[in-house]
Amino acid sequence: MAALDRRAWLRAAAALGIAGVGPLALTGCDRRRETMRVHLDLVPKPAAAGPQLAFHGLRVLLVDHLEALGGLTVLPWPQAGHLQDSRSRACFLRVTATFGEASLALEVDAAYANGMKLEPRTCGPLPPAEALDWFTGNLPFRLRRVQAGRLCPGEAILFRPLLEALVQEDDAEQAASVLDLSRLLVRRFPDCATGHFLLANQLYNQLLLHPLDQESQWRGFQAYRAGLELLPHHPRGTVGLAQLQADAGLHRDAFDLLAGALGEHPFVPRLYASLCYVARTSGLLELARRSFQKVDELALGWMDSPGENTYLYLGDFEAFRKTCQLRGAGRDARVRFYLGYLALLEGNRPGAAAEFRASVAVPGGWYGFEQLSALYLAALEGRPAEAAALLQAIHQKRSALRAPDGEFTFKLAEAAAFLGDRDRATELAELAFTQGFGCTRWFERSPLFAPARGSARWDSLHQHLRERQSLLESRFSPRRFRL
Repeated sequence: MAALDRRAWLRAAAALGIAGVGPLALTGCDRRRETMRVHLDLVPKPAAAGPQLAFHGLRVLLVDHLEALGGLTVLPWPQAGHLQDSRSRACFLRVTATFGEASLALEVDAAYANGMKLEPRTCGPLPPAEALDWFTGNLPFRLRRVQAGRLCPGEAILFRPLLEALVQEDDAEQAASVLDLSRLLVRRFPDCATGHFLLANQLYNQLLLHPLDQESQWRGFQAYRAGLELLPHHPRGTVGLAQLQADAGLHRDAFDLLAGALGEHPFVPRLYASLCYVARTSGLLELARRSFQKVDELALGWMDSPGENTYLYLGDFEAFRKTCQLRGAGRDARVRFYLGYLALLEGNRPGAAAEFRASVAVPGGWYGFEQLSALYLAALEGRPAEAAALLQAIHQKRSALRAPDGEFTFKLAEAAAFLGDRDRATELAELAFTQGFGCTRWFERSPLFAPARGSARWDSLHQHLRERQSLLESRFSPRRFRL
């Protein structure tokens, strides 16, 4: 079909049920029915030129606009091998970006699954904040307009460093510079939610890697909340705070936070992925399973979750194995650990040793899983003293963390039981519980932890596990989240 003129943009959108009055005018989709999936393709101009980090950071920021201001399901551009989205409400949005020294030019092309194509719209070059404001108001569906500067700082000179920082948050070598930039953004632009989330994410990453004082942990919570006060229910910010709350053992707060965000944005997959994590670590496995299924339903298989423990805790080892065999999994030390762990659960010691060896060999692997792989490998190769020393070293390093992750601590309890140290295993299991991990079913059924069950201490812990899980189940059923 020939491209429509500019005045046809909203007419076409209205015909597809995208723009209109009431909820449609605010969110781009009728929250009572189904989402409109937006397949986003961001193209640099000229091709293969320009600042690559900033380009990837711009994608993060555009997704924030579509999710936080539209509640949309945002997916990558379709490729061969993926389920194609043929629904009439699917929009294929291609954004071409041109970076200047202190400017941004955008061109937006849109088409729909039913073949309708819309005439390209262009802006710029403009100051970046103005270009993004133009983007918000010039799509074939309506996004909620917010005060200028909520998602992008008003000073053009800081725009590119912000974009680069958004994709360097997990880079240990850049941690100090990203932290400095985030503090600068918060100080100079206190009304920019993106700056607060950048600071919060960086503090959270530090909590997982380095022992910081309680004030630093409090500042992380404070930064997330400051961003969410500026943009309530912002999906990426909500997910960060919910994960920090869960890792600190504050599952009720995390559930309440996600319930509020999902009430506003019921079609954003990352919120259900976060709900799955909070639910599985608190033992609400049916809620976790349904949340994971909802992610697949919305994202058409685009959102991979390698090593999804929900299936492990449910005892569905084959489903768990499939999540460990996704694209690129072989280059992930954590996933290679889980393949070895699964082989060990199934009694395949040679296969487990091979996977643990592969996990240790992955360059730049996750510290905890790399060391845990080395521990099991030492035990399987007949070096028990080395394995015990590694267990002690991992525990000491993580015990000082302000967000220690009880789910991982229980893996240390399983390792201690595997090494034959029953008392240490029970002690670590108790610690995992106090840190917030409360998946009663896996405490009861983990084959590796079996030697530690049966003592009086275990009976007491078991009772506490059942009581806490029962309280959470009574308050946070799948129905609470419309699942």
